[in-house]
Amino acid sequence: MRDETQASRLEKLVRKHPLFRDYTLMLPPVEIKRSDLKSVHRGDVIVLPIHSLKLELWYEGSACATALMESCGRGLRITKIIDKKTSIPNNSKKYELLFSLFGSVQSREIKEETRIDIGALDMQRVELRNADRKIAQGRLVRAGDQIAIEIEKVE
Repeated sequence: MRDETQASRLEKLVRKHPLFRDYTLMLPPVEIKRSDLKSVHRGDVIVLPIHSLKLELWYEGSACATALMESCGRGLRITKIIDKKTSIPNNSKKYELLFSLFGSVQSREIKEETRIDIGALDMQRVELRNADRKIAQGRLVRAGDQIAIEIEKVE
């Protein structure tokens, strides 16, 4: 009985004070017309206004760092720390912010030149979200010299 009590206390302590933080790995948010988001279907391609795979790490709703993929594709290298909290307001009635999420990664601390393992993530699969809900799932494709997302499943 005593072992179960100690184990449950230890579990509560670890949950309260985790060693590693969960960061969300994603592409920079982009604005897209609300009408276009509402009419998304399977097989559609959304061309993003970005030319390189510059990634961002987000924690608790704000960007905290930018990162680049390592040459082997199994790790990230932190390139810049974003000190102040950056939440992106969206006051437009015509446009909506689109977030392209790859998943979550864990790291003890984030500082420049830190390397983070992303071997467990499938960097081809993307989850599309707006501020409120999940919109679709897709995969990264190239459209000319730009990065695009091909929709595979609409939520």
